[in-house]
Amino acid sequence: MQGLRLTRGEALLRGALAAGAAYGLPAITPYVRTALAAGEEDEEVRALNLALSFELIERKFYEEAKKRLKPTGSLGQMIDLLAEDERQHIEALTAQIEKLGGTPEPEGEYAFSYIDAYEALRHLRDIEYAGLRAYNGAIPSVKSEEALKLMASIAQIEGRHVAAVRMERGGTPAPLAFDPGQSNFQARSSVVKFTGGWEAQ
Repeated sequence: MQGLRLTRGEALLRGALAAGAAYGLPAITPYVRTALAAGEEDEEVRALNLALSFELIERKFYEEAKKRLKPTGSLGQMIDLLAEDERQHIEALTAQIEKLGGTPEPEGEYAFSYIDAYEALRHLRDIEYAGLRAYNGAIPSVKSEEALKLMASIAQIEGRHVAAVRMERGGTPAPLAFDPGQSNFQARSSVVKFTGGWEAQ
């Protein structure tokens, strides 16, 4: 299972400890330091990939909504605008993950079931909200200044997306004064009904 795979940092650390058993602790100190640094990098890449996974599902939702609903007026304008935002978010996150030496999360298989625009907006609200909480939960794991700025700048826009969708449904744009983040597992679990299943990473 994917959840049992060693991260790059863990693999390096195990290798360094094995070498230490043969050559002594002083000889492996630089390698342990490198392994621990790689572990931090892995955590950062995982945080960025969590954000990317939600951007991918959001983009797919908008692509399908355009074809199935053929929206016009304010709904059509909102979907066009938010879809373009997601496209740019995906490009930026993918580039940042690759810059850190990680592998960007691939697009998965998604299934969206709705009969009209109002129901579609309910699903979209849930997806955008889960994505926003995923950003809030993942940002503390991001260490590099460049990646942190990227995540924070996107999280602001995702918050506006949630507000826009809520208002399009006739709801309150920001019903809560505070909104805690979610862990990787919690965030993915909240949208598993649209994905057919995601392994916790």
